[in-house]
Amino acid sequence: MRSRYSAYCLHNMNYIQKTMRGEALKKFNLVESLSSAKKCKWISLKILNTSIEKSSSVGFVEFIAEYSSYGKLCTLHEKSEFHLLNGQWYYVDGITS
Repeated sequence: MRSRYSAYCLHNMNYIQKTMRGEALKKFNLVESLSSAKKCKWISLKILNTSIEKSSSVGFVEFIAEYSSYGKLCTLHEKSEFHLLNGQWYYVDGITS
């Protein structure tokens, strides 16, 4: 999760794409994501909760990230789902609130 946040801060959308799987990856548009990322300045990341299911291959991270866009302070509150494949965690879905 922290590496993905850092990638967003650096506008490294190639890394974001490489760390996705499933529907999230299918819906990901590299060009649009890069354009959108350049309009944001990420300010902070606060991890609220983490959990791993019994299978140890599905994990969840609930976080709040603050960023500014066009001079307006914004907040993203999400519970992200990650799957462990070959020793690497991949983002597969997220629910925002």
